Amino acid sequence: MTSIAREAGATLVINHHPHVVGGLDWDGSSLVAWTLGNFVFDQTVWPTFESYLLGVYVREGQVVGAYAEPLIIEGFVPKGVTGQLAEFVARGAAGRDSGPFVVENGAMHFDARGNATRHDVPLPLEGGAEQATIFHLNPGWWLSDFQGPGEIRLGRDLLWVGSFEDEDVDREQEDTLLWDFGTPGRRIGPQYAFEGQAGVRLERGAGSRSETILTPLHRILVQPGTQLSVVGMVRASEGTASSVRLGWYPATQGPSNSETVQPVAIEAPNTWQPFRLDVTVPPDAVAVGLFLRLSPVEHGNVTADFDNIRLIEWAPQGTGATVLYDYLAVKGSGEAIFSKDLLPGAEQWLDLAHPVVPVQGK
Repeated sequence: MTSIAREAGATLVINHHPHVVGGLDWDGSSLVAWTLGNFVFDQTVWPTFESYLLGVYVREGQVVGAYAEPLIIEGFVPKGVTGQLAEFVARGAAGRDSGPFVVENGAMHFDARGNATRHDVPLPLEGGAEQATIFHLNPGWWLSDFQGPGEIRLGRDLLWVGSFEDEDVDREQEDTLLWDFGTPGRRIGPQYAFEGQAGVRLERGAGSRSETILTPLHRILVQPGTQLSVVGMVRASEGTASSVRLGWYPATQGPSNSETVQPVAIEAPNTWQPFRLDVTVPPDAVAVGLFLRLSPVEHGNVTADFDNIRLIEWAPQGTGATVLYDYLAVKGSGEAIFSKDLLPGAEQWLDLAHPVVPVQGK
């Protein structure tokens, strides 16, 4: 479905049918929103949970401004989001297509008159020699250039709810957005958090014959041959055996036909530590399921706490840098230029010292 509004000198085109978000485009006189995602619809495919409202300002026949307000679809209901969830959606709205689009304070702003100023910060980056070091870009920052002998890849978190924070604006209870907490042995709360206000705990008592498993509610779409990284933080009691499982699906419905399993090595009990799993999507897979697993024990009780779970999809080498990407994988060394666009009046909140941080322990 396409809606077209025309006034003298300006055209606004809003496409709405595929149930997933697209980018926006601007040619100097016409603003095109390729698709706004879902609003109210009974979809259960992961990309359909990302959405936004688009507001457009028109004065005397000219498009003079617009903004995209981030939403998440949960239980087929659109809900406003803040924090990291809003940042994820805003980056998608601003970074999928070219145009004067600014990510600021958890929303995408269309800078029709070019009032934003760009701030560039050069920083040396040092990555691993064999395994790339993963970095996370802070809100609004993006990589605009990289020079040097090292290699760099751009990435985007496909999971985007793995911090377990309560960032749904209409909730008053502890948040479980898009995670399956429907059976015993799974808890959420601040006492299980590595950072922030929420983490999750898996627990299993003696004599149990089944695993405790935490998984997102629905499988996540992927492209065959794409490289992925699962990273996160874990804290486990002594004697705990936990693992990360990726189930690979040949269709959006039906059983998986293969899996990748990696045990989570616990170096020190009751201490937070990072874990990481690097994989390539099998050639026959179109979706993946992520499962955090805690194995049963013969005696006593065991627990495993998880936080900051990311499923990062790495773009092909040579992909052009945009604000869409919020992760970097760096091998070797080089100098990066990090950029951030700010609308007038926002400069006072700019932190030039910390555009990027290494993912904990990587």
